[in-house]
Amino acid sequence: TTEPDISKQHYAECLAKALSFVETPVTIGVYAPWGSGKNLILQKIEGTRQEDIKEMDASQESPRTVNKLGFLHLLFRLLFFSPIITRKQLNRKRLRFIFVPFNAWEFAGSDRLWAGMVTTLCAHVRNSFRPLPTSIYRALGKTKVPIIENSVKEWKPVKYLCVPAWIATIIIAVLAIILIIVIVVLGFPSDFGGDIISTLEGIGASIVGLSTIVIIKNVGMVAYNFAMTQKSQVEKLMDNNDFSTQLGFMQMVRKEVQLITNFVRYMEVFERCKLRLVLKIQNLDRCPHEKITSVLEAMNILLSDNESRFISLLAVDPTVVINSFERASRKNGYEIMNRTVDLPFSLPEMSDNVKLNFLKDLLRKAEREEKEIVDKSKLIHEERESSQLKRGAGQLVHDAFCILKRSETEMVRNIEQSRITMRRIINTVPIIIRLLFSKYGLLPNSLTPEKIVAWTVLSTQWPCRLSWVLQCEEDIKERMRNKSNDSDGNRFLWDTYTESLEELRVLMNEIDELFKLDGDPEVFEKHLNRDYRFTTTDGEILHPVTVNLDRSIQRRMELLRGKYNITNYQLYADSGKQEPLSSLRLEKVLKNNKQLSAYKQSIMDEDITGKVLIYSTESEIQKVLNMRLADWALFRAHFLLGHRLSDPMKCSRIEQRSKIIKENVMKFPKEINPDSFVMCPNIKTISETTSV
Repeated sequence: TTEPDISKQHYAECLAKALSFVETPVTIGVYAPWGSGKNLILQKIEGTRQEDIKEMDASQESPRTVNKLGFLHLLFRLLFFSPIITRKQLNRKRLRFIFVPFNAWEFAGSDRLWAGMVTTLCAHVRNSFRPLPTSIYRALGKTKVPIIENSVKEWKPVKYLCVPAWIATIIIAVLAIILIIVIVVLGFPSDFGGDIISTLEGIGASIVGLSTIVIIKNVGMVAYNFAMTQKSQVEKLMDNNDFSTQLGFMQMVRKEVQLITNFVRYMEVFERCKLRLVLKIQNLDRCPHEKITSVLEAMNILLSDNESRFISLLAVDPTVVINSFERASRKNGYEIMNRTVDLPFSLPEMSDNVKLNFLKDLLRKAEREEKEIVDKSKLIHEERESSQLKRGAGQLVHDAFCILKRSETEMVRNIEQSRITMRRIINTVPIIIRLLFSKYGLLPNSLTPEKIVAWTVLSTQWPCRLSWVLQCEEDIKERMRNKSNDSDGNRFLWDTYTESLEELRVLMNEIDELFKLDGDPEVFEKHLNRDYRFTTTDGEILHPVTVNLDRSIQRRMELLRGKYNITNYQLYADSGKQEPLSSLRLEKVLKNNKQLSAYKQSIMDEDITGKVLIYSTESEIQKVLNMRLADWALFRAHFLLGHRLSDPMKCSRIEQRSKIIKENVMKFPKEINPDSFVMCPNIKTISETTSV
């Protein structure tokens, strides 16, 4: 039986739900290999959020808009009032998302890729709220919107000389009208000698004149900002060839970003909702390495303000981005990526069914002839089922959160003392539960909310060790499949980890930097071995929905295990028996190899086993055994090359000495048949080493 697949729509819906409760500013990394549909996920997320807004409860407070009369209302508020963020505003549930698409590939040919992201953001915000309100806000130099939770009123009038600005404007307008009427009726005075009317005309003209100057100044500033947009100002600075070296340039960009943040906070109070600016960064993994790092540096500018409303959706191939980090800084790319991204969302590989559906969608769009016929009664039935699933998933999410609130559980003790880690676990648990419901319709019998939380903690705090265990399980399953045997579903993952620990220690030099991402190894043992005993079946169910686990780590483990194939050693060419090198006792081999019997005593005295061969260098082994060259070549080919030949540095040394080995093969006694030994999976005889 084939397991049900999770569609792209389900992944998009779960991630769209996450946008509603994540704390801003935040960077969400949508991880998947190039060409696997990351941009499609972003499109579906935008569509899902728009549908959720339409389905909101009608009993909530109606929002304001900038259309028709709302536009005039906004202008009135901008000119005469300042907003206050009250407790009422903080408790509002309504959300409005403004999606800002940024295609990095469009700017890849210039030196202004990261600045292009800032200008795109400025232009999109200007278009979303209309140019005139944005220009007025910039011209009047509005200050940061304060937070006063105990305030009753959300708007505070702007005052001039303790008089509200809108009242002062009415008074000045009335005075101007009266002055015009007086001048029209009585005319300009010919002399000013004690004439009361002349005095009043002079005072009125002075007041109106000063007000007119202020109005003209503000109108001029609004007109200037209307013509010179934020985007044009940044582009003007970019035209300078040395713009990147100017200290004032970065400060100017920060001010523009801060202005956007303040304006969005202003509009939140006006629209009676919470606004989120979602920056969709696409095709970044297609750009040169230096461009990738510059864009991520620009993202740090956006996220530098803790009160900003930015959500960055970074859709990339993590392998490409990590390589860019390592080339630019020569530091651990995984560690830098882990600090940059707050919520990783890793998409699994496509199954055959998903690929088939993807192809059908492409064909349907290309042909534009086939139309989908939907049975209304069936659609209603499916919608009811979907609603029931959502209610069940919501209850399990509540139960899972209750588990995290219990101080007496081992779960809380195992979680790291890091706020970022806690946020990731809380954000990921609902996604995994909803994906399981989308896939199975309910939780499998072996899983509980507590176990799902425990798995989330495991994948968040120890991604490398968990990836290693999962890769070892996949290899075991593949070997069982080749032998037409069924794998043991009740096998514990901790047993797999302990059995592969010797191999992991050998390969640790190659992946030591990866394990800097993991937490305390003692807590890992406690969590996986004693507190929560996950089985192979649990891993097979949870692995596809573990979106916070970067699958490029497991891919690296897979390539490394294939490169250093030391898991199984075939003792003889004509034997099907295989045995791990780490558990090999050399006396078993020496019994059937008379040509090495002279060294048997040395091997027994030094207690040389398979583990000793793994952790010792070749020079140390040769020094202890004191073998002649021909015997050493045979010994080395049989026991040492199998797990070291794939190392490029060692291969070069082997090639340099291959001629010596070949010449000394002729010195072997006639009874020795070099073909009776297997050197490594790719080399059958010693004489073939010259072709490596």
